[in-house]
Amino acid sequence: MEYIDVTLRDGGHQVGFNWPHEFVNDHINILSSFPEIKYIELGYWKQSGKYKGDFYSLNEKLLEKICLDKLDNQFTFMIDYHYCSHNLIDYPKKESFPQIDMIRMTSRSSDLKESLSFLNRLKQYTNFKVSLNIFNVTNYKFHELLEACRLCKSTQLDYIYFADTHGNLDLGKTKNDFKKLSDEIKQLGMRAGFHLHDHTGKAYYNFRLLKELGYSHTDVSLNGLGKGMGNLKLENCIDISSNPKILDFITQNYQLLKMVNTPYGLISGLFSITDHYAIQAHKNNISPSKFYIYAKNVLGDDKDVFNSNLIKN
Repeated sequence: MEYIDVTLRDGGHQVGFNWPHEFVNDHINILSSFPEIKYIELGYWKQSGKYKGDFYSLNEKLLEKICLDKLDNQFTFMIDYHYCSHNLIDYPKKESFPQIDMIRMTSRSSDLKESLSFLNRLKQYTNFKVSLNIFNVTNYKFHELLEACRLCKSTQLDYIYFADTHGNLDLGKTKNDFKKLSDEIKQLGMRAGFHLHDHTGKAYYNFRLLKELGYSHTDVSLNGLGKGMGNLKLENCIDISSNPKILDFITQNYQLLKMVNTPYGLISGLFSITDHYAIQAHKNNISPSKFYIYAKNVLGDDKDVFNSNLIKN
């Protein structure tokens, strides 16, 4: 199993993507001790609107500062097709940044055909590897995920990733479906990976099943730092004996890596709805039991696209 560390990118939601540059350099250096960590994901590329932190709007200048001298590391960054620039000249090229090896892109199901076309053009322009990350997978039916994979047949993707965005997945109950999906991905000549959230406490359980089901890559983060209730913990998956000082690093940076869990996130996970509902309910002092009633009545597209009118005091 190979890992992509997403502490800086997905964990950035917990700190407004305002990572101290000294922390980032130390983070990169200590992760280089672990050969099973294939990539370090730095953040989002030149996106704007939601956060003002540097790592939500990575650019060439910041790349030069962070990873220009680190030729032994492989880096990646994320783009969201709905928010990212669709102008190819806004992206770096492999010849200028050989430390970057891959661009990962998320896409809403309604944008999938257009986003795949763009990702093909982006690969040709930049010469980086590319990955499609299909998110909110627990709100897809099996045939919809299969169709999404088959749409990738004529593309030049290197990876197809499934993201358990709402932390609702139970691979013990869906083994056959996700085994068929990984087989389909491999037949397309691509690698299959997973991004596991931990809203309902099943991230590590699901991780233990991935190899059996044909998945070669998974995302991890320090202390499980990530959006909502967080991710699969890096320190539970890697071989700590390679450098036990990573545990010191987590302790020394506890305030940055602190992951707060609440019953609100558990509820949003149980009903496979976006974390924004949990944040709204918590902020407005709606009791968890009342939020539970609201949450189970969130249906259809509202499960993945936040509708602020659904939950009232």
